[in-house]
Amino acid sequence: MSESDPEHPSETDPETPSETDPETPSETDPETPSETGPEHPSETDPETRSETDPERDLRVRLDHVGIAVENRESVAPVLELLGGELIADEPADGFRWVQYEFDGLSRIELIEPTAEDTFLTDFLEDRGPGFHHVTFEVAAIDDVVNHLAERGVRVVDRADREKYREAFVSPRSTGGVLFQLMEYEPGYCEVYGEPGVGHDLVIDHAYID
Repeated sequence: MSESDPEHPSETDPETPSETDPETPSETDPETPSETGPEHPSETDPETRSETDPERDLRVRLDHVGIAVENRESVAPVLELLGGELIADEPADGFRWVQYEFDGLSRIELIEPTAEDTFLTDFLEDRGPGFHHVTFEVAAIDDVVNHLAERGVRVVDRADREKYREAFVSPRSTGGVLFQLMEYEPGYCEVYGEPGVGHDLVIDHAYID
């Protein structure tokens, strides 16, 4: 994981959203529609493009739900009793995230603080443990970001990470709910050690085998 906060930007609090991370500045303000650069063109087969926006690949799949916890051990035993299999356990900047997969079909992510005075401790102090974000896998993040931005949806904290690309839909555009958009790249599983990721991706990623 990056030392910066790759999955959980300061946009988690809709009351005090930060739209620019000094390490990963937002590139998706609707007023500056230059999100899709020539370095990231869409190479989608026309047959798989959206009927509502035929020039873009707008395929989306629910990837996982993130839950903020004070201590993951307060939740993990129940997830295991329900059949959850631990597939990822990674440190990040000020927090740790773990993922449980259920029968190869769905995943839940727990995020717990490992430092004081972070976005996560603020979140837990304000709201307590509970739902934090929903992550969607997208086939072509440039296409999806542009599609949303052109329709007035605010997309922030966009970044290219090692083996994946991400952006966040501001809670200001969703009534307070944080959505993460994530496009996997070949080699993701090798870097992050999540063998359960990818069998049901919306794109055919040969790197899973």
